[in-house]
Amino acid sequence: LLEEGGELDRLLPRGEGLRLVAHPGGPGAEAAEMHELRVKPPPMPRSSSDGGGRRVLLAVGPEAGWLEPTELDLLESRGFRRVTCGERVLRSDVAVCALLATARELTEAWEAG
Repeated sequence: LLEEGGELDRLLPRGEGLRLVAHPGGPGAEAAEMHELRVKPPPMPRSSSDGGGRRVLLAVGPEAGWLEPTELDLLESRGFRRVTCGERVLRSDVAVCALLATARELTEAWEAG
């Protein structure tokens, strides 16, 4: 799935959508690497070639977060950018709901602006 030119690249080619990997952002998180979606949104990607508009792909891991650096480095090497919902560690099901709602707000802001 994550191999270069693999299924993920066919589903959402790099640059045609925004690939985000959610990871808890505590006090030690690198501010330059982490985007809190509501405070510091990532830049708008270009529209997809299939006419589907702006697309966002979210990768949400286990409740304790992704293994550092192994899993995060792999996802980042495949074009994912780290995002956080803040310092709290959320259950995976809660994180998915929060991130989907925030991603929806983000895409609506892109379309309006």
